[in-house]
Amino acid sequence: MVKRKIISTHEDSNAKTESTLHPSAAAKTERTEPQINKDVYSRASMTTSHGRGSLSGWTSCPLCNQTSQKKYALGRGISMHLDQVHTPWRPGKAELVRRERLRRRIQKYVHETFAKKEDDDDEEGNHTSSKGLLDGSQGTAFKDEILSIVPQVNNSETREEYRDRLLKHYLGEQIWDRDGKKKSIVYDPTKEEEVQWTHRLLELAKEVEENHVRKSCLLSNHDDDKNHSKAKTDTNFIEAGYDRNGKKSQSYKESLPPFLKAASDGNLEIIKTMVKDAKEKPVTCPSKDPVMELLDTRDRNGSTAEHWAAGNGHLDCLKYLFHLSAEYGSSSKEVSFPLHHSNKRRRKRDGKTSLHYAARNGHTHIVRYLLDSSLGQVDVESGDATTPLHLACYGGHLETIRYLMEERNADMYKTNEWDCGIGHWIAMSIQQDDKAIISILNYVKTLARGNLFVIFGRAQKQGHTSVHKAAQKLNQTFIQWLAREVKDSHWTKEQIDKAGRLDDGGHKPSDIWLHMGGSEEFHIWMKDQCGW
Repeated sequence: MVKRKIISTHEDSNAKTESTLHPSAAAKTERTEPQINKDVYSRASMTTSHGRGSLSGWTSCPLCNQTSQKKYALGRGISMHLDQVHTPWRPGKAELVRRERLRRRIQKYVHETFAKKEDDDDEEGNHTSSKGLLDGSQGTAFKDEILSIVPQVNNSETREEYRDRLLKHYLGEQIWDRDGKKKSIVYDPTKEEEVQWTHRLLELAKEVEENHVRKSCLLSNHDDDKNHSKAKTDTNFIEAGYDRNGKKSQSYKESLPPFLKAASDGNLEIIKTMVKDAKEKPVTCPSKDPVMELLDTRDRNGSTAEHWAAGNGHLDCLKYLFHLSAEYGSSSKEVSFPLHHSNKRRRKRDGKTSLHYAARNGHTHIVRYLLDSSLGQVDVESGDATTPLHLACYGGHLETIRYLMEERNADMYKTNEWDCGIGHWIAMSIQQDDKAIISILNYVKTLARGNLFVIFGRAQKQGHTSVHKAAQKLNQTFIQWLAREVKDSHWTKEQIDKAGRLDDGGHKPSDIWLHMGGSEEFHIWMKDQCGW
């Protein structure tokens, strides 16, 4: 059986537990030639670095403005940035800034070149080109700080012709004149352009990775003091073990404030001691009561002690915290309402409640307490409309799923803002026990009756059905189960084709399976036996 590897996506935020994730897929096929005309799935698998930047290292974008200090995680981070921002036919803001910067520099360079040429012509008393710097016949080119090696002006070229030639040289034939005024910056690429861009991205990813390896070697080689010092001060490179700002990285749990750490560990005595100390502090302002400030302490993602206690199953701590919140009127007691950062724009992954975290980690006793105490709503939505049932499916906890659906009538057909329903979440599940996954699937099948296609065959906003999501997570157990059910439940050919359709990036589920490191054998089976 092929084990699944978990890759972070927008659908899953930080879990309030130190749970173990799947190891990388066991069956990885060696491929010497890159798969062409694929989007970020293929490029993400073409680099050797995976995971967070603190584990793999950070790099700046080789295409962005040279003054940009933004860093991206080596591997998927930089690959996805290049794809989402610098794709020629759908450029992002940073790419448009880069193009405009090049246009201005080229315009300035052309002006300076022709001004010098005219001055030289005047000095010689005729209209022949001067020798040397501007003489294209010399076969040399001028070096510019921004443009690097600049092609020379030809004797017969006008100012406009030379400018256009440089624009085509630096920006490309298709986009050199696409400034959003006379010509749209967005267009439909040809097949050849897609292939060329894919090759270019692979070259850039390889270049960034090689620079990373080289600089890592310099950092580890203290014998070469000069190069070691140079690598250490390189602002375009941050080695593994540090955050994107160059500070020593900490795990999420290590970064918790002491009060939240105690709630996460279930240490009620420390919590009570800290509350006692807070009560003894003088209240200098009614709106800044020390106990209220303690209860409203948040981590870097905006979670409170209540979320950490619920997510780790510590009922005694949770009850105490809610009792204290009710006594002091802390805003954090409103667990059924979206969580947000004070005075900051709320991010999509914010908005999860204590109920979300308890369901995600399978703490049914916490879920029961919250709902029995009217401290949560069964279908409460997070910032992106994800429900506790969705996260219980993602966590792979049958007991919690049964409780929510049978005793609390959770809506099994509800979807989030991405149109992902429980079928998508089960397909992406981090549950490592294949028998547990099958038990959940069989349970959902029993409740769905004749609506199995609605749950497992429907596509979300990116064109992904549950089959695409399962392929992305290398969830072979899910795919094999669904393939059997498709036959037993007598899906129509149209329904089967929809379940394995091309997504919005042009991928079949079998393509995604292969790009994420799945075996060639199962890739062929998906195509031949299922048409997926």
